[in-house]
Order: sequence, then structure tokens, then C-alpha cells
Amino acid sequence: VPDNGPVTIIIYDLTGRKIKTLVNQISTPGRYSIIWNGTNNDGRLISAGIYFYSFQAKDFGKTKKMILLN
Repeated sequence: VPDNGPVTIIIYDLTGRKIKTLVNQISTPGRYSIIWNGTNNDGRLISAGIYFYSFQAKDFGKTKKMILLN
């Protein structure tokens, strides 16, 4: 995280539906890590497949593809 400010990490499926909000908080500069346990916002396991994660921090944002294996 480059600067103080809001940080969000959200996981989406291939159709663009929001699956899970992993992070939604104000953070200070530094390195962080997070582990996703493969569940949706309701706590249910989701199926294996391709998903996207979106990282937003103040003036920076990036979306990447990932593969979930169960």
C-alpha cells in the first residue's frame, strides 16, 4: 500500500458478479498479505474456476485473473 487511505480487495466471477469482499478498510503504507478461503460473502464454498480480484488503494487500482482449485 503506497499511501494512507482506503483499500479494497474484491473477488468477482467471470460474469462480473461480486463474490467476496476481502478487504474494505483504511490502511497505512506497507506490505500486507491476505488469504482467501474460497468462500463467498455468505460463507459458502464456491466452485473451482476462474475468478478476478480487484485491488484499489487511493489513486491506484489493478484487476488480475486467478484460478481457484478446490
